[in-house]
Amino acid sequence: MLRRLVIFLAIAAVALAGWWVLSSWGRTPTPWGSITIDGRDVTVSYTGSECRDGADLSFDESATQVVVTVHETVRAMSCSDVGVSYDLSSRLPSRLNGREIVDGACLEEPWKSRPACGVKSDVTIK
Repeated sequence: MLRRLVIFLAIAAVALAGWWVLSSWGRTPTPWGSITIDGRDVTVSYTGSECRDGADLSFDESATQVVVTVHETVRAMSCSDVGVSYDLSSRLPSRLNGREIVDGACLEEPWKSRPACGVKSDVTIK
């Protein structure tokens, strides 16, 4: 009985590790073009890959700013360079309350120095 439990736990650990690797593989931060915040509801528009498998928003909050990051997952080995416009919505953990909005992808290489990460002028707060 104990041997079966050990084997089961080993298989479960391998499956969990495989799921984690596959779920994060191909997931990269992508700059957003515009953002609308209505209360705690957030919608960003961004240009992403036509071969995307999925995307999500994450938030990192401090007393002075909210970092909003689009994470796009693309696992295709080859894809055209055609950009596709997408909208992605989520809910802030807490209200903006005057805090600065920062594009999280623009804090990381290779985006830091690219034009997509200049001053964000398309910010709408309702």
